[in-house]
This record gives sequence, structure tokens and C-alpha cells, in this order.
Amino acid sequence: MTRVRVLVGGVVLVAAVSGCGVRSQSSPSAIETEDVPFGLLEPEAGTADPDQGGIASEQITVYLLGTDGLVPVERDVERPVGLRKVLRALVAGPTPEESAVGLQSALDPEASVPEIDHDGRRLLVELHESFFTEGGPPSGALAQIVY
Repeated sequence: MTRVRVLVGGVVLVAAVSGCGVRSQSSPSAIETEDVPFGLLEPEAGTADPDQGGIASEQITVYLLGTDGLVPVERDVERPVGLRKVLRALVAGPTPEESAVGLQSALDPEASVPEIDHDGRRLLVELHESFFTEGGPPSGALAQIVY
């Protein structure tokens, strides 16, 4: 009876752990417009918001890889915030302080920002092979981009 409990417990544990990862997809999936964060669908041309006291930057969250998965970190990005600027901040990778505590990126900081196509409803981000660090886990890189 104890062996059965251990076996059942092991199966449940494996199922729970495997369900926590980022799932791969064979094709793009739609994200509702209202679910796109911090104005990424806004045009990138403009000036600083006078209601913000002339502040020409905005704090955003990007995700780096830690020992237990994705870790949110803050970055200041020049206004207006758009997808290209967010991807540039993400590709820049961890700061020296973040690296010192074990945060890293699966994205190659030497790679150029991917091609982006937006038709008003859908956003297509075309990633080139050079976008990923050599030996870095593609699932980690994709998770960083998606989050």
C-alpha cells in the first residue's frame, strides 16, 4: 500500500511540475487588445507628458531568468513607451548588480531587436536565430519575450 502511495505521489508531483512551464506553440495566438500592457499598441512618436512634470521616461517591468524561473525587474524607458523600446530594454540583459545575484538572460545582447509587424489587431514578432544566446534555453528566451 505504501508503494502505491509513493507511486501516486510521484506521478502527481511530475504532473504538477510539468504543468508549470511555458508551453510551446506551433502558431501565434491572439492576445486581447485590453490585455496588452502599458500602451505597447500606441504609436512611438510623441513628447513627454506635461502632466508628468516633464518626465521623459517611464518605468516598465521586464523579466530575467533566476534560479526559480522568471524574475521581474524594473527598467526606465524613454517615453513614449513602445514595443521596440521594451524589447531593447529586455535585450540589454541584467545590470551588474542583477548578475551578481544570479539573474541572467537567455537573449543575446549583441542581437538586433526583432522585426515587429502590427496591423492594429495582431502583433507579430519575428525572432531570428541570432536573437538567442548560444546554449541558452529557447523556452527561457521566449518566456522573457512573452512576459
